Amino acid sequence: MGLAALVILVYTTCNFIGFVVGYLLPKGLWTPYVPLLVSYHLFLGCLVFYQVYMGEKVGMSLSIPATIFTHLIILAVAFGFVMGRIYVPMYRVLNYAVPGLAFLEINLLFQRTYKKKENRPPDKPTFIPVESSQEHDEFLQYLKGSKREYQRPGRGLSQEFDAWRLGEAKKRAAAAKALAK
Repeated sequence: MGLAALVILVYTTCNFIGFVVGYLLPKGLWTPYVPLLVSYHLFLGCLVFYQVYMGEKVGMSLSIPATIFTHLIILAVAFGFVMGRIYVPMYRVLNYAVPGLAFLEINLLFQRTYKKKENRPPDKPTFIPVESSQEHDEFLQYLKGSKREYQRPGRGLSQEFDAWRLGEAKKRAAAAKALAK
């Protein structure tokens, strides 16, 4: 059984438990809220359990007060949905989609850890005189071109410009050396 099938099974089970709890409760003002609260918190608990004990290495992305505040905001959205049940078409069906907000809350509460980029030392700076207007125009032509050989992920435009200037200086030096022979 894959992870997606397991999530669907847990989601359905939590909704069924919420339905049963709501069905067995005596009628009252709080009766529409209880099935939603039960199914949402069961599913949220299952997702938290998975993230903490069985999932990837994760860390809390929010402080405890911010986590509580976020949880209350999401519950307010769920309560708003229940309060508008008179106006929501197919409420009985859509009511079982509300625990899906737990995915949103889990993504807000836990941050993923990604593989760190390898730390390589920065390129050694070399002394290159300040650019001229002709050099600036040549760089603009280079930027308009489709082949930008000095462009690298994570490299800014000024760093690309420095790399381009260094490369052009090397090309000019090689051309001058070839002419001198």
